[in-house]
Amino acid sequence: MTSDPSANRRAILLMLLAMSALPANDSIVRLIGTRVPVGEMMVIRGIVLCALLVAVSLVMGQKVRLRDLLHRWCVLRGCAEVAGTYLFLTSLQLVPIAVASTLVFSSPIILTAVSGPLFGEKVGVWRWGAVIAGFCGVLLITAPGTGFWQPAMILPVAAAAVVVVRDIFTRYVADDVPSGAVTLTTAIAVTIGGSFSLFWGWVPVSAAEVGWLALAALAIGLSFFTY
Repeated sequence: MTSDPSANRRAILLMLLAMSALPANDSIVRLIGTRVPVGEMMVIRGIVLCALLVAVSLVMGQKVRLRDLLHRWCVLRGCAEVAGTYLFLTSLQLVPIAVASTLVFSSPIILTAVSGPLFGEKVGVWRWGAVIAGFCGVLLITAPGTGFWQPAMILPVAAAAVVVVRDIFTRYVADDVPSGAVTLTTAIAVTIGGSFSLFWGWVPVSAAEVGWLALAALAIGLSFFTY
């Protein structure tokens, strides 16, 4: 870890930028999702994001190799992302954004809890305390047994669990597969996964709606590059 204060400040600013970009995407999806189906939004947003990732790879001189994109664990990671995206974007239409976002960010808590049994990693008393506190926070937010609780709150929690599966798959990606290929495979998978919703009906979209979804794709891309 660097002790350079200026480098630390830049890192903090980049992290803040990344964390600000994700809520921007969520807000746009909430806005457009009142009329456009989730799968259709995934396709439009995914096309823009894929184009952005390819362009950045070319500018940075990174080769986009088919064998990397089709790496088994990259593909499995992409499939998990498809499920998580469907769950989370659907939840944004049914529960408040603040609730959905908070619940989906419980994924690190779940990942910490399973890291011991699955990978034999030492979690420790303090981390277990944080896990327990985190789960208590989830219960506090969902408030089961009260009038505030609604079944749709299960969706972001399920999305968080799927994100954990995605991260576990990421662990097994070969070291020689570039991170850009992993990200691009995921974006392609989400775009293809969203296209299957065509069978349940899509709606015509306006140029403004396409523009908003393109902005959402840029927000996601920005979070990828600054995280």
